Amino acid sequence: MARGCHLAAARRGKPHRRRRARQRTGQRPGRGIQRHRAALCARRAHHGAHRGTARSAARLLATTRRHQQLPLDRAGQACGRFPVAADRLQRWHNRLLDVTEHPKLLVLGDSLSFHGPDGPHPADDPRLWPNVTARELGGSVELVAGFGWTARDAWWALIGDPRIWALLHQVDAVVFAVGSMDTLPSPLPTYLRLGLRYLRPRWLRRRARGMYLAAQPRLARLLRGHPAVLPTRLTVHYLDTAVGAVRILRPGLPVVGWRPAVHRAQSYGYVHTVRPKTERAIERWARRSDVPLVDVPSVTADHVFGGYGNPDGMHWGWEGHTLVGKAVAESLSRRLGAA
Repeated sequence: MARGCHLAAARRGKPHRRRRARQRTGQRPGRGIQRHRAALCARRAHHGAHRGTARSAARLLATTRRHQQLPLDRAGQACGRFPVAADRLQRWHNRLLDVTEHPKLLVLGDSLSFHGPDGPHPADDPRLWPNVTARELGGSVELVAGFGWTARDAWWALIGDPRIWALLHQVDAVVFAVGSMDTLPSPLPTYLRLGLRYLRPRWLRRRARGMYLAAQPRLARLLRGHPAVLPTRLTVHYLDTAVGAVRILRPGLPVVGWRPAVHRAQSYGYVHTVRPKTERAIERWARRSDVPLVDVPSVTADHVFGGYGNPDGMHWGWEGHTLVGKAVAESLSRRLGAA
């Protein structure tokens, strides 16, 4: 029987007959695979490279959540047995259209955001400037602030407070109302000044704190306002880092900052040497980063230097809060309208 006949019989026959046919004809199993092994390996490596690229792209999409940013204005009914939640998309679309009517704001601030003419007040006091801003815009506000907060404290809150993580997915604009306390004179380094509260026993803590508060005005004048609570370069660094993080999480979310406020505080020796330098640096950063700044000094200067604010010379009266709230609302209304 010829070689072709053996192979034809092997194809029609049982497996053991096929093996015998291959043995008689000298054909080795897997001969075609052996012949093209180099090409197959090259193709497998090529596919592996594509899989690696796809995995990297998937990780990038998951990190930036770009896959969740749907073109809502073109969302329609899906084909097939399992339609998408069109009603949910429509609710989000309606919410986006309603931003300028009932915006929800997030304010990261210092004590100027909750301190009135007679001391600190609860965050829901309608006379505080964040609530004035929300009222002017017809929306609501969430205030996250602390005594003496600097741009660094705002950044720490942004990365360490789970409430802010949740709020960032709900709010329509963020106000970074920090930078004023950064410019105050601080004769003691921050870690020593803040560490006074941890001294024990109680009498030692009170004695040390009293001595520092008594010496602070003299030291501020003696050292001409240096060093400041936070160096200028760090103020700009933390503002830039915080705004960049917000824009990664929520691309297109309106962000507003402000210029450092002025003071006439006896507790700081009426010295405010670092403020102009920090203000100029913040202005340069704001132009680079496209962040509008509220001109707080021009809004509150007459109020503060005229003695209409808090007797401490640092915080504002209710008139000052109203002026600042309206100024922030005006800046936000332009950004919300553009968004």
